[in-house]
Amino acid sequence: MRIIGQNKGFDQEDVVRNIVNNKQLNQLNNDYQNLIKKMFGEKLTSSSIIYCYKNEGSGIEKKNDLTFETNNLTINTSVKRGSQNSVHQEKLSTFLVFLNSIRILDQREKDLINKFHWCDGTIDNSGLVKDRMPKSQFKKMFIKDYDEYLEILRAFKKEIFFRVWVGSVNIPEFLIYFDGKNNIPNLIKFDDILTKHLKFNETGDSIGLLTFQNCWACLKGQDHGHESHKCDFSCPKITHKTIKHRLDIQFKSKDIKEFIL
Repeated sequence: MRIIGQNKGFDQEDVVRNIVNNKQLNQLNNDYQNLIKKMFGEKLTSSSIIYCYKNEGSGIEKKNDLTFETNNLTINTSVKRGSQNSVHQEKLSTFLVFLNSIRILDQREKDLINKFHWCDGTIDNSGLVKDRMPKSQFKKMFIKDYDEYLEILRAFKKEIFFRVWVGSVNIPEFLIYFDGKNNIPNLIKFDDILTKHLKFNETGDSIGLLTFQNCWACLKGQDHGHESHKCDFSCPKITHKTIKHRLDIQFKSKDIKEFIL
């Protein structure tokens, strides 16, 4: 499945902004007129001028992409394109602090979350490169533990949704979605996405409408040179340009067109 990259996301935002910004409603094509009318309801006239600009937050709180403004009314939106989208990335350590702020995690819960992040047989990233496995392979060795791990995360399903989808700065009310095959904007209320997320019949690795992984597993030692890495003789020679790290988590949404739209 196609995963939208950061540059493609910015490109799509620029396309929307260039089409809409500083235009009268009647100057927009039908698709964008419908988009704006759905956002603002009946509070517009054909001559209403629409402003569209980037109004991002900062750090992991940033989930808003574009803000629309007309007649002294503003609406924040997130913009996505393609089938499966990365919606959030942060350090595992800060994510654990976040979970712990909602409910104090016991040691077993912390250990399981760490265990299935590192996937090297340790809970602190101290294993050798040769011991690292893809999560899909590693979980098969610890099926019972993995089920328990998923249940821990699913207990925070609602709180995770707000952290990874809407943030806390310039909170978006709507998702503007393009399916990747055309340039028709689809408008989806985040309230509706939340409802589907909470009611979703989870199977496999799902946490509601989300999946959770190590952002860079570095199975071949691409994190060589970081203090958290314990090298061994099987570690390949890595150039400075290819250095990555294993410290971040990543949430992806399920196929927006299939599961959400």
